[in-house]
Amino acid sequence: NTGSYAVDVFLDGDYAYVADWWDGLRIINVSNPSGPYEEGSFDTGGRARGVFVSGDYAYVADGDQGLRIINVSNPSSAYEEGFWDTEGEASDLFVSGDYAYVADGLEGLRIINISDPSDPYEVGFHDTGDEASDVFVTREYAYVADGLDGLRIINISDATGPYEEGFYNTAGSARGVFVSDDYTYLADGFDGLYILEFAPTAVEEEKEPQLAAYFSPSQNYPNPFNISTKITYSLSFSGHAKLEVFNIRGQKVATLVEGEQAAGAKEILWDASDMTSGLYFYKLTVGKSSEVKKMTLLK
Repeated sequence: NTGSYAVDVFLDGDYAYVADWWDGLRIINVSNPSGPYEEGSFDTGGRARGVFVSGDYAYVADGDQGLRIINVSNPSSAYEEGFWDTEGEASDLFVSGDYAYVADGLEGLRIINISDPSDPYEVGFHDTGDEASDVFVTREYAYVADGLDGLRIINISDATGPYEEGFYNTAGSARGVFVSDDYTYLADGFDGLYILEFAPTAVEEEKEPQLAAYFSPSQNYPNPFNISTKITYSLSFSGHAKLEVFNIRGQKVATLVEGEQAAGAKEILWDASDMTSGLYFYKLTVGKSSEVKKMTLLK
Protein backbone atom coordinates (compact mmCIF):
# COMPACT_ATOMS: atom_id res chain seq x y z
CA ASN A 1 0.00 0.00 0.00
CA THR A 2 1.76 3.17 -1.21
CA GLY A 3 -0.38 5.44 0.96
CA SER A 4 -2.24 7.59 -1.54
CA TYR A 5 -3.40 7.07 -5.15
CA ALA A 6 -0.80 5.31 -7.32
CA VAL A 7 -1.19 6.53 -10.92
CA ASP A 8 2.11 5.72 -12.67
CA VAL A 9 5.15 3.47 -12.23
CA PHE A 10 8.63 3.16 -13.73
CA LEU A 11 10.81 0.08 -13.19
CA ASP A 12 14.59 0.49 -13.01
CA GLY A 13 16.77 -2.33 -11.71
CA ASP A 14 15.54 -3.56 -8.34
CA TYR A 15 13.23 -0.61 -7.80
CA ALA A 16 9.73 0.41 -8.82
CA TYR A 17 9.26 4.19 -8.72
CA VAL A 18 5.62 5.05 -8.09
CA ALA A 19 3.91 8.39 -8.71
CA ASP A 20 1.57 8.35 -5.74
CA TRP A 21 -0.55 11.52 -6.13
CA TRP A 22 -0.57 13.48 -2.81
CA ASP A 23 2.13 11.23 -1.34
CA GLY A 24 4.64 12.08 -4.04
CA LEU A 25 7.29 9.59 -5.14
CA ARG A 26 7.45 6.17 -3.48
CA ILE A 27 10.46 3.94 -4.11
CA ILE A 28 9.65 0.25 -3.75
CA ASN A 29 12.31 -2.47 -3.59
CA VAL A 30 11.06 -5.27 -5.85
CA SER A 31 14.18 -7.46 -5.88
CA ASN A 32 11.90 -10.11 -4.38
CA PRO A 33 8.59 -9.65 -6.24
CA SER A 34 6.74 -11.72 -3.64
CA GLY A 35 7.90 -9.44 -0.83
CA PRO A 36 8.18 -5.81 -2.01
CA TYR A 37 8.90 -3.10 0.54
CA GLU A 38 9.36 0.65 0.56
CA GLU A 39 13.00 1.70 0.33
CA GLY A 40 12.44 5.44 0.30
CA SER A 41 10.12 8.29 -0.64
CA PHE A 42 9.98 11.97 -1.42
CA ASP A 43 7.10 14.40 -0.98
CA THR A 44 7.05 16.32 -4.26
CA GLY A 45 4.63 18.94 -2.99
CA GLY A 46 1.94 18.54 -5.61
CA ARG A 47 0.06 15.62 -7.11
CA ALA A 48 2.59 13.16 -8.54
CA ARG A 49 0.99 11.90 -11.77
CA GLY A 50 3.85 10.60 -13.90
CA VAL A 51 7.41 9.37 -13.36
CA PHE A 52 10.41 8.57 -15.58
CA VAL A 53 13.80 7.37 -14.29
CA SER A 54 17.10 7.98 -16.07
CA GLY A 55 20.48 7.51 -14.42
CA ASP A 56 20.52 8.86 -10.87
CA TYR A 57 17.33 10.87 -11.29
CA ALA A 58 13.60 10.34 -11.09
CA TYR A 59 11.67 12.93 -13.09
CA VAL A 60 8.18 13.51 -11.73
CA ALA A 61 5.23 15.17 -13.46
CA ASP A 62 3.76 16.77 -10.35
CA GLY A 63 0.48 18.33 -11.45
CA ASP A 64 0.36 22.08 -10.78
CA GLN A 65 3.87 21.88 -9.29
CA GLY A 66 5.36 21.12 -12.71
CA LEU A 67 8.51 19.03 -13.19
CA ARG A 68 10.36 17.83 -10.10
CA ILE A 69 13.80 16.24 -10.45
CA ILE A 70 14.60 13.86 -7.59
CA ASN A 71 18.09 12.48 -6.95
CA VAL A 72 17.64 8.75 -6.28
CA SER A 73 21.28 7.69 -6.35
CA ASN A 74 20.60 6.52 -2.80
CA PRO A 75 16.98 5.32 -2.90
CA SER A 76 16.68 5.35 0.88
CA SER A 77 17.57 9.05 1.02
CA ALA A 78 16.06 10.70 -2.05
CA TYR A 79 16.16 14.49 -2.35
CA GLU A 80 15.11 17.16 -4.84
CA GLU A 81 17.85 18.23 -7.24
CA GLY A 82 15.86 20.79 -9.22
CA PHE A 83 12.43 21.77 -10.55
CA TRP A 84 10.65 23.71 -13.30
CA ASP A 85 7.16 25.20 -13.12
CA THR A 86 5.54 24.17 -16.41
CA GLU A 87 2.54 26.55 -15.99
CA GLY A 88 -0.05 23.85 -16.69
CA GLU A 89 -0.98 20.56 -15.05
CA ALA A 90 2.02 18.26 -15.60
CA SER A 91 0.39 14.89 -16.27
CA ASP A 92 3.19 12.68 -17.58
CA LEU A 93 6.59 12.90 -19.18
CA PHE A 94 9.29 11.19 -21.23
CA VAL A 95 13.04 11.74 -20.88
CA SER A 96 15.37 11.46 -23.87
CA GLY A 97 18.92 12.78 -23.94
CA ASP A 98 19.16 16.27 -22.48
CA TYR A 99 15.41 16.90 -22.56
CA ALA A 100 12.30 16.10 -20.56
CA TYR A 101 9.14 16.19 -22.66
CA VAL A 102 6.20 17.04 -20.39
CA ALA A 103 2.53 16.47 -21.24
CA ASP A 104 1.28 19.58 -19.48
CA GLY A 105 -2.50 19.41 -19.68
CA LEU A 106 -4.04 22.48 -21.31
CA GLU A 107 -0.56 23.94 -21.78
CA GLY A 108 0.34 21.25 -24.32
CA LEU A 109 3.85 19.82 -24.75
CA ARG A 110 6.67 21.49 -22.85
CA ILE A 111 10.32 20.72 -23.62
CA ILE A 112 12.68 21.18 -20.67
CA ASN A 113 16.48 21.14 -20.88
CA ILE A 114 17.72 18.90 -18.07
CA SER A 115 21.42 18.73 -19.01
CA ASP A 116 22.03 20.26 -15.58
CA PRO A 117 19.39 18.64 -13.32
CA SER A 118 19.91 21.32 -10.69
CA ASP A 119 19.02 24.09 -13.14
CA PRO A 120 16.41 22.92 -15.70
CA TYR A 121 14.81 25.41 -18.09
CA GLU A 122 12.25 25.42 -20.88
CA VAL A 123 13.56 25.56 -24.45
CA GLY A 124 10.38 25.01 -26.45
CA PHE A 125 6.68 24.20 -26.36
CA HIS A 126 3.78 23.29 -28.63
CA ASP A 127 0.10 23.94 -28.02
CA THR A 128 -1.45 20.56 -28.82
CA GLY A 129 -5.02 21.87 -28.83
CA ASP A 130 -6.73 20.07 -25.98
CA GLU A 131 -5.40 18.38 -22.82
CA ALA A 132 -1.99 16.71 -23.17
CA SER A 133 -2.17 13.66 -20.90
CA ASP A 134 0.71 11.43 -21.97
CA VAL A 135 3.77 11.55 -24.24
CA PHE A 136 6.12 9.04 -25.86
CA VAL A 137 9.31 10.04 -27.67
CA THR A 138 11.09 8.09 -30.38
CA ARG A 139 13.54 9.37 -32.98
CA GLU A 140 12.57 12.97 -33.84
CA TYR A 141 8.93 12.70 -32.84
CA ALA A 142 6.91 13.22 -29.67
CA TYR A 143 3.57 11.37 -29.73
CA VAL A 144 1.06 13.12 -27.48
CA ALA A 145 -2.23 11.70 -26.18
CA ASP A 146 -4.25 14.91 -26.31
CA GLY A 147 -7.69 14.19 -24.88
CA LEU A 148 -10.51 15.09 -27.25
CA ASP A 149 -7.98 16.05 -29.94
CA GLY A 150 -6.72 12.47 -30.19
CA LEU A 151 -3.11 11.77 -31.17
CA ARG A 152 -0.81 14.66 -32.05
CA ILE A 153 2.57 13.92 -33.60
CA ILE A 154 5.11 16.65 -32.92
CA ASN A 155 8.42 17.00 -34.76
CA ILE A 156 11.06 17.73 -32.10
CA SER A 157 14.18 17.58 -34.29
CA ASP A 158 14.71 21.19 -33.20
CA ALA A 159 13.76 21.33 -29.53
CA THR A 160 13.42 25.12 -29.69
CA GLY A 161 10.91 25.00 -32.54
CA PRO A 162 8.66 21.91 -32.31
CA TYR A 163 5.83 21.69 -34.82
CA GLU A 164 2.99 19.32 -35.63
CA GLU A 165 3.89 16.72 -38.23
CA GLY A 166 0.61 14.81 -38.17
CA PHE A 167 -2.45 13.92 -36.13
CA TYR A 168 -5.27 11.42 -35.80
CA ASN A 169 -8.62 12.38 -34.34
CA THR A 170 -10.09 9.52 -32.30
CA ALA A 171 -13.70 9.08 -31.21
CA GLY A 172 -12.95 9.08 -27.48
CA SER A 173 -10.53 10.95 -25.23
CA ALA A 174 -6.86 9.99 -25.70
CA ARG A 175 -5.18 9.41 -22.33
CA GLY A 176 -2.19 7.11 -22.89
CA VAL A 177 0.27 6.41 -25.71
CA PHE A 178 3.03 3.91 -26.48
CA VAL A 179 5.05 3.57 -29.70
CA SER A 180 6.78 0.45 -31.03
CA ASP A 181 8.32 0.34 -34.51
CA ASP A 182 5.81 1.94 -36.91
CA TYR A 183 2.79 1.43 -34.65
CA THR A 184 1.24 3.72 -32.08
CA TYR A 185 -0.97 2.25 -29.35
CA LEU A 186 -3.43 4.79 -28.02
CA ALA A 187 -5.66 4.40 -24.94
CA ASP A 188 -8.79 6.34 -25.89
CA GLY A 189 -11.06 6.34 -22.86
CA PHE A 190 -14.48 4.78 -23.48
CA ASP A 191 -13.51 4.12 -27.12
CA GLY A 192 -10.88 1.57 -26.09
CA LEU A 193 -7.55 0.88 -27.77
CA TYR A 194 -6.47 2.32 -31.13
CA ILE A 195 -3.56 0.86 -33.09
CA LEU A 196 -2.29 3.41 -35.58
CA GLU A 197 0.45 3.38 -38.19
CA PHE A 198 2.38 6.58 -38.82
CA ALA A 199 4.90 6.87 -41.63
CA PRO A 200 6.12 10.41 -42.38
CA THR A 201 7.35 9.16 -45.75
CA ALA A 202 4.25 7.12 -46.59
CA VAL A 203 4.15 8.75 -50.01
CA GLU A 204 6.80 6.98 -52.01
CA GLU A 205 9.37 8.87 -54.02
CA GLU A 206 11.08 7.34 -57.04
CA LYS A 207 13.90 8.80 -59.07
CA GLU A 208 15.70 7.68 -62.18
CA PRO A 209 19.04 9.51 -62.35
CA GLN A 210 18.74 10.00 -66.08
CA LEU A 211 15.33 11.71 -65.72
CA ALA A 212 15.48 13.54 -62.37
CA ALA A 213 17.48 16.46 -63.78
CA TYR A 214 14.74 17.29 -66.27
CA PHE A 215 12.02 18.36 -63.82
CA SER A 216 12.09 20.21 -60.54
CA PRO A 217 9.22 21.00 -58.15
CA SER A 218 9.72 24.01 -55.88
CA GLN A 219 8.50 24.35 -52.32
CA ASN A 220 4.88 25.51 -52.25
CA TYR A 221 4.18 29.10 -51.23
CA PRO A 222 3.03 30.14 -48.74
CA ASN A 223 3.96 27.31 -46.40
CA PRO A 224 2.39 26.86 -43.90
CA PHE A 225 -0.74 28.12 -45.62
CA ASN A 226 -4.40 28.82 -44.92
CA ILE A 227 -7.01 27.71 -47.51
CA SER A 228 -4.83 27.85 -50.65
CA THR A 229 -1.22 27.60 -51.78
CA LYS A 230 0.74 27.72 -55.04
CA ILE A 231 2.86 24.82 -56.27
CA THR A 232 5.38 25.59 -58.98
CA TYR A 233 7.58 23.30 -61.03
CA SER A 234 9.48 23.31 -64.30
CA LEU A 235 9.85 20.73 -67.05
CA SER A 236 12.88 20.63 -69.29
CA PHE A 237 11.02 18.47 -71.82
CA SER A 238 7.44 17.81 -72.80
CA GLY A 239 5.84 14.66 -71.45
CA HIS A 240 3.22 13.09 -69.23
CA ALA A 241 3.08 14.79 -65.81
CA LYS A 242 0.99 14.08 -62.73
CA LEU A 243 0.74 16.20 -59.59
CA GLU A 244 -1.04 14.59 -56.63
CA VAL A 245 -1.69 15.55 -52.99
CA PHE A 246 -1.70 13.03 -50.13
CA ASN A 247 -2.60 13.26 -46.45
CA ILE A 248 -0.46 12.07 -43.53
CA ARG A 249 -1.75 8.49 -43.91
CA GLY A 250 -0.67 8.32 -47.54
CA GLN A 251 -4.24 8.62 -48.88
CA LYS A 252 -4.63 10.63 -52.07
CA VAL A 253 -6.88 13.66 -51.52
CA ALA A 254 -6.43 15.51 -54.82
CA THR A 255 -5.05 15.19 -58.34
CA LEU A 256 -4.07 18.66 -59.54
CA VAL A 257 -2.46 17.76 -62.86
CA GLU A 258 -2.59 14.67 -65.04
CA GLY A 259 -1.76 14.62 -68.72
CA GLU A 260 0.68 15.73 -71.39
CA GLN A 261 2.45 19.01 -70.70
CA ALA A 262 4.83 21.13 -72.71
CA ALA A 263 8.27 22.09 -71.40
CA GLY A 264 8.51 25.20 -69.24
CA ALA A 265 7.54 26.64 -65.87
CA LYS A 266 4.18 25.70 -64.33
CA GLU A 267 2.17 27.16 -61.46
CA ILE A 268 -0.76 25.32 -59.85
CA LEU A 269 -3.09 26.67 -57.16
CA TRP A 270 -4.40 24.14 -54.64
CA ASP A 271 -7.63 25.13 -52.91
CA ALA A 272 -7.69 23.22 -49.61
CA SER A 273 -10.78 24.89 -48.18
CA ASP A 274 -12.48 21.50 -47.67
CA MET A 275 -9.44 19.91 -45.99
CA THR A 276 -8.57 19.72 -42.29
CA SER A 277 -5.43 21.25 -40.81
CA GLY A 278 -2.34 19.06 -40.86
CA LEU A 279 0.62 17.82 -42.86
CA TYR A 280 0.20 17.01 -46.56
CA PHE A 281 2.52 15.79 -49.30
CA TYR A 282 2.53 16.74 -52.95
CA LYS A 283 4.04 14.31 -55.43
CA LEU A 284 5.14 15.27 -58.93
CA THR A 285 5.58 12.38 -61.34
CA VAL A 286 7.12 12.76 -64.78
CA GLY A 287 7.54 9.56 -66.76
CA LYS A 288 8.80 6.95 -64.28
CA SER A 289 10.41 9.44 -61.93
CA SER A 290 8.79 11.30 -59.03
CA GLU A 291 9.61 13.70 -56.25
CA VAL A 292 7.75 14.44 -53.01
CA LYS A 293 7.62 17.58 -50.85
CA LYS A 294 5.79 18.41 -47.61
CA MET A 295 3.38 21.24 -46.90
CA THR A 296 1.37 22.28 -43.86
CA LEU A 297 -2.22 23.49 -43.79
CA LEU A 298 -3.12 25.66 -40.79
CA LYS A 299 -6.68 26.94 -40.45
